[in-house]
Amino acid sequence: MLASVQPTAPALRGARRRQAGLSLVEMMVGITVGLVVTAAAASMMLSQMTETRRLLQETELQQDLRAITELIRRETQHAGYWANPDAGTWMINDSGNRIRNPYGQISLSTSPGATTPDSITFYRSEAERLLNGPSTSPGSGFKHENNSADAGEQHGFRLVNSVLSYRLTRTSQWQPLTSTDQVEITSFSITQSNQCLPTNEFSPTPCPSGSTTCTPPPGQDVMTLNFSIGARLAKDHSVTRTATTSVRVLNAGNC
Repeated sequence: MLASVQPTAPALRGARRRQAGLSLVEMMVGITVGLVVTAAAASMMLSQMTETRRLLQETELQQDLRAITELIRRETQHAGYWANPDAGTWMINDSGNRIRNPYGQISLSTSPGATTPDSITFYRSEAERLLNGPSTSPGSGFKHENNSADAGEQHGFRLVNSVLSYRLTRTSQWQPLTSTDQVEITSFSITQSNQCLPTNEFSPTPCPSGSTTCTPPPGQDVMTLNFSIGARLAKDHSVTRTATTSVRVLNAGNC
């Protein structure tokens, strides 16, 4: 029979060392590396979530400004509308008296502390019938043109205390277009340019050049209004946007 071989004491000690597992130092290093990797992944995820949130806020702010500029463009484009323009239209050999557009008043004003105009008021006829037009039944709501700019026909936009407002015609009150709880309007500026286009050359019988006895027809006033609006989020002032629009007034009148 073969004799059984008993392991020696040194061999047993070597086997125990190989089965001892991780040391305390190795375990601490592994935990540290794991925490670093986890922190880096969490930081990257948080950064992406913050950037996505900021992008959504910027998009929402830009959409709000676009809606406001579209309202401004649509309203000011029809400034000076007159339901009886024939009363002010010059005609050849016309001996009748012609009047200027009573709704052609466009006023810009600058509030204290501002460097450029930040308020605009203008008129637009609310009439739907001429002064001597067909009569309307009581309660129809139609208003006759009286060739006069009334207080209830005044429109406007202004910036007061970071709020942009629109002037309601029938109540003569200012309606806020923005809320400081969400959006703060930081700037609202308006610039105006005018160009007087001569119309003599388009007349069937233009006045001769240098004539002192012939009265040329009045020119056409071409007015352009440039608006610029700056805004920021009320809860995050780092999110800012600026919107601009240019409006050519269609009823600026004669010059």
